[in-house]
Amino acid sequence: MTGWIGAIAVGTESNWDIAKANSLWGTPSGSGARVRRGDDLFLWKSTEGWLAHCRATTDAYVPHGVTDVPWPEPERYRYLFGIDVLSDPPTPIAMAGADAAELAGLGRRSTIRLGQFPALEDAATAAVAEVFGPPASTVEQALADFLRAAGIDVPPTVDERDYAQRLIAVRRGQQAFRQGLLRAFDRTCCISGSRVEATLEAAHIRPYRGTGSHVAGNGLLLRADLHTLFDLRLVTVLPYGTVRVPPDLHGSEYEEFDERQIRRPIDAGHVPLREALAEHNSLCGWLD
Repeated sequence: MTGWIGAIAVGTESNWDIAKANSLWGTPSGSGARVRRGDDLFLWKSTEGWLAHCRATTDAYVPHGVTDVPWPEPERYRYLFGIDVLSDPPTPIAMAGADAAELAGLGRRSTIRLGQFPALEDAATAAVAEVFGPPASTVEQALADFLRAAGIDVPPTVDERDYAQRLIAVRRGQQAFRQGLLRAFDRTCCISGSRVEATLEAAHIRPYRGTGSHVAGNGLLLRADLHTLFDLRLVTVLPYGTVRVPPDLHGSEYEEFDERQIRRPIDAGHVPLREALAEHNSLCGWLD
């Protein structure tokens, strides 16, 4: 997978808040067309340091119009793609611009410039990722639990985290099921309220076990990052629609969803099955 660097200028921090709220990144650079799902995105804040480490959850796509772009001056953005935030330190990780450029393989005499959106070689991608440290242990444990529950024995030569994420991705592809949920939830994430359709996915409440899992009440329309957290049992919904987020995610951008009521579907046939939600709740060992 390729790594990319996006830059945010001092004084435009709200653009990052908008990006997180919509699980979306955009760039005016033509190189953005080459972003593929699974690529790494590193965000640099001018004069301060490394802001965040993200992963692309969709291939790059051209916005249909300015209404697809949530940031100011939407006409500037040529390409968009969904993102999952892997690391979002409370303050930027300080590093001199020349050192950051050298670490990223851009050359010590280079700088990370706004709008440039350079691609990184594999070694540079790994080096910059190391700055942010390992992912949270909670996610690592949840991935291991996911594989164990599915009865999958991962060979020792295969990266368990990558395998689990790929397995989750395969299950997301049932288009008829997704289209039904898009209509039922008015093309809106039932937890976050996001309407960026390219990032909305059909989440099974009871785990996918073939086409019989596609019954209407077994689905929630979720933004890609929330779908992943739901699959990993790091977000759940109580039988009467209350969202719960584990204590380990308090202090993150997901804390705001705790105790929120999900959006109700406009089609009564798609009201989430209470017994299915209760089963999901029972698998969340952190739930009070």
